[in-house]
Amino acid sequence: MSTDVDSLYPLVSESSYSYSNSSVENDGNWLFLFTGSLYYIVAIMGLLGNGTVIYVILRFAKMKTVTNVYILNLAFADNLFLIALLFLATATVHPIWIFGKVLCHLVYSIDALNLFTSIFCLTLMAIDRYVAVCYAVRASCYRNMRVATIINVGVWLLALAAASPIMVFTRYDPEQLSCRLQFDKVVGQNAALAVAKAFCFYTFTMGFLIPVVVIAACYSMIMIRLHKMGTKTGKWEKSRKVNRLVLCVIIVFVVFWSPFFFFRFIVAFDFDVMRTNYLINEITILLSYMNSCANPFLYGFLSDSFKKSFKKVWRCGDKRGYELTSTDHRPWRLRNPCLGEKTERSSGRRLGKRRDDDTMSGTRLNAYPLTAVTSAVSEITMHQKNGATGAPSYA
Repeated sequence: MSTDVDSLYPLVSESSYSYSNSSVENDGNWLFLFTGSLYYIVAIMGLLGNGTVIYVILRFAKMKTVTNVYILNLAFADNLFLIALLFLATATVHPIWIFGKVLCHLVYSIDALNLFTSIFCLTLMAIDRYVAVCYAVRASCYRNMRVATIINVGVWLLALAAASPIMVFTRYDPEQLSCRLQFDKVVGQNAALAVAKAFCFYTFTMGFLIPVVVIAACYSMIMIRLHKMGTKTGKWEKSRKVNRLVLCVIIVFVVFWSPFFFFRFIVAFDFDVMRTNYLINEITILLSYMNSCANPFLYGFLSDSFKKSFKKVWRCGDKRGYELTSTDHRPWRLRNPCLGEKTERSSGRRLGKRRDDDTMSGTRLNAYPLTAVTSAVSEITMHQKNGATGAPSYA
């Protein structure tokens, strides 16, 4: 009897199904080993990159801006997301869940929570940049470290509420050594398919469609505003850089995540699509996780401040242009500038008013593969086609 891991990780759950294509049966072990190795590489690179982002923001005074507070939150979410990927990589190489019940629920919760945290944080940063550019004067009293920190806490709470259905439907099977979403165990076999499909619409809408629409709308208005400002002030070079950054951020986000969500959306209604296109399935999953790995590289290429900070941390390049010594460190100060804070001193240096990094819009591209939903839908669909009434089993 084979075992399965119908979890957030469809690549693992694929190993439990009987493929009609003999090449999949023959090459499956090689595919899982290769993909698991790629997951390890992506996770390690992403953890190093996002860890560096977290370090430079906390370490250097010039990196403590409002936008970077959101980037810090995003990097932390990405790191938790990539930690879950390490479990995926292990479960991919060993197609059973070897970590037990507690880690089954914990990994599901972390993965789901950080998907929504990342995407909500992206949307928030897009709105923040829109307010900063289009309502700079009125927003000056509210775009500060204290407000940004409070908003970040709110993002996590909202993400926790959005991810709660996944936590409810997660089940660990000690007999099959599987960790998966099981809708029928919660709502019954008759309602399971309808609930799973409804949840597919919910995750697609909340996890991709609405954030993309909001981000695109915000950045469209930002570009229009910058175009007008450039016309009046003649600062076309600055406008060009920001427009290029915005365009890159949106394109990368859509490129990494749209294949995953659209493929899952189709699979939710026709499991044969996944069975006959298993390689496409694995590529879409890998792309979604690579998004979290790619973010630090985007910051390094698109933001001069991050680039110089990275060089300082990794001791490479010309250090003369941007010396970040120990005197550049300062703790978080959560004061409201509208209440009279003008300047502050840190380690003998007089620091001016906090300013946002104009070269870094703070948009991220990124989140969590909701593949457990489609695996569960497919399982229920196959179950109903076979006329079975009990929980599915795998021979």
